Amino acid sequence: MKIKWRNNLFMSAVSGLLLPVLLAAFMLGGCGSGREDEGADNAQQQSTAAAAISSSERADAGLLTFGTSVQLEAKQAAAEGSTIVFDKKDFFEGMTLTVPEGAFSAQTTFKVSATEIEGHNKGEYFKPITPLITVDNGQIFADVPMIVSIPIKVEDDEFALAFYYDKASGRLEAIPFKNITNERIEVITSHFSDIVVSSIKKETLEKMDRSTSASIDTGFEPGKDDWQFANNGSFLSPGGHCAGQSITMAWYYSSQYKALGEPRLFGRFDNNMSATKTAEFWFDDSQGYRFASMAQELFSMDKTKTFFDLTDEHEDYTLTFNAFAYAMLMTGEPQQMIIYKKEMKKIIEGHAIVAYKIENGRIYVADPNYPAQKDRYVEAEIDEFEEIDFDGNETGKVTKFLLLNDYSSGSDATAIAEKGVTIYNYFYFAAQSALIDNSVLDSEYKRMLTGNVGDNKFPAIGVTWMSGYSGTSGAGLAENGVFSSIPADGV
Repeated sequence: MKIKWRNNLFMSAVSGLLLPVLLAAFMLGGCGSGREDEGADNAQQQSTAAAAISSSERADAGLLTFGTSVQLEAKQAAAEGSTIVFDKKDFFEGMTLTVPEGAFSAQTTFKVSATEIEGHNKGEYFKPITPLITVDNGQIFADVPMIVSIPIKVEDDEFALAFYYDKASGRLEAIPFKNITNERIEVITSHFSDIVVSSIKKETLEKMDRSTSASIDTGFEPGKDDWQFANNGSFLSPGGHCAGQSITMAWYYSSQYKALGEPRLFGRFDNNMSATKTAEFWFDDSQGYRFASMAQELFSMDKTKTFFDLTDEHEDYTLTFNAFAYAMLMTGEPQQMIIYKKEMKKIIEGHAIVAYKIENGRIYVADPNYPAQKDRYVEAEIDEFEEIDFDGNETGKVTKFLLLNDYSSGSDATAIAEKGVTIYNYFYFAAQSALIDNSVLDSEYKRMLTGNVGDNKFPAIGVTWMSGYSGTSGAGLAENGVFSSIPADGV
């Protein structure tokens, strides 16, 4: 692990003086860029639970218990954009909602309520520091992400993150952020439900994600939970559909495998679920491939650019790393990471990957360009500098900050094969569904199961060939050939 410690303080850091961690994010307009026995899977998960904070320990099905609920004044956002303030003196003060131009086609009403949280059974790592905030805009998905600025109060040794909360299941889901301070958290979202902000001691996270004997592990595993095909782009996404593959593999793990007990993803849709498996031939995995491309279509370049315009860039990746760690710890689910190659802060190329485990200072990732590879990670590096005064004299005050080392991949597997890898040097945390319309994913998944996903987007392709010939030598093929065909059905 590439960690620089002044005076070789690494071992004392591991024992409890670790620096805060980092995290990375997501959301890209275009990448530009043999299942094992289930019983063996379960046994392996049980055997690793002692060394890792397992998802089964985190993901209880309990509900929060509530106290007083206060309805705040309903307010409207204009179609051309608005910033509105929701306030309730002595209960919930100073929440703002910024709705950018283009988010909605018409004036939209927002109703907000705040409900005290009196108790919970979400475990020792969950500490709610806000009421449960309910925002209702009629369940309309925004075309451009919005910013919600929520007042909080945390100490310097604490880290805060916002979560969606599902009252029916007790499920938490992390929300990406623009910035986090001790007084305020600014979250980025395209849709609303119940929201709560929770805090945790930074030292608690650091002992897990930096230790050589413990980890934060969601249970997601390349070769079992990613797609069996590599990202080579498609008719819809000729530059790659890495975001689509990343989104769908993480969505499937949470909503189908964990929630419903469906088989693990890798190989399940090989040869479009035919009994004849063709593990080495991905071209016949058309339904899964189309599903990934349709998910990629959910994100236009304009929406993606808006997200990163909203996201504050930090030379210190501590907030980002902490967000990945806390999100995995509380949800037991993989998180989306978006990475960019930038030169002079100008985006050259982007890529999307899935973060699923943090161990020994490394964020392990599933990369759509490298199916089933378990040894890919983004590594943390701790650096420091000693401050000097205006006269150039050392002050003795040392500032430490966390970096993420460069990561190599590419816009798609074809580009890597033809041109070599791209080195990515900027990292973003995009959580799970904050920027995704999951109802569209649900619909496209059902269409995949019935064999018609993407039929309205992909061209119908038929095949005709000459299977015989009834004429004499030199006679025209059109008049004397015997032809067979497969109808144009969008295969």
